Amino acid sequence: PLKVPKVRSLTSHGCLLEWQGAKPMGGDSMVYVVQLLCLNGRDMEYKQIYRGTSTHCQVDSLQSSSEYQVRVAAVRLSSDGSGDITGAFSPGIILSPLNLEPMRSGSSPCTRGEDRTDERKQWSDQQYAAIILCLFVLMAIISAFLCQQLISYMSGPEESTSSSLPSSTASSSPSDGFR
Repeated sequence: PLKVPKVRSLTSHGCLLEWQGAKPMGGDSMVYVVQLLCLNGRDMEYKQIYRGTSTHCQVDSLQSSSEYQVRVAAVRLSSDGSGDITGAFSPGIILSPLNLEPMRSGSSPCTRGEDRTDERKQWSDQQYAAIILCLFVLMAIISAFLCQQLISYMSGPEESTSSSLPSSTASSSPSDGFR
């Protein structure tokens, strides 16, 4: 994926976005797609605001009382006609035209640049699988221990009498030759 786009000349109604271009592969040409999401609106879908070969674009018509998230993706235009291949989108950057300064994705106006420890991140599938596996192993160990204790309890008195029999019969046996 591309790196986070940089914001240049931010105003109360727009800004200039710049990003680092992707390396083209073979003879294929590259275009870039810029998407904008209004974080204060009801419609929580990204809207495409730019598609072109340049590594910068002007974003206009922003409302000064809203926050926006912007992201960029590279699109490889296949020279053999097999179709366009869109790469992963860059991490988003949050624009707040009212405050006249960009903020990293995941931060709020109150904590610009500071790490927030109370925000919770979504767990990945691998993390869920690891938790389930650990719980399964823990349950297996507990049930094995309980089964061993139950077997020990159920056969406990018989083992103690049978284990003392050979030692008592061995000492009273007349064929030892020690008497």
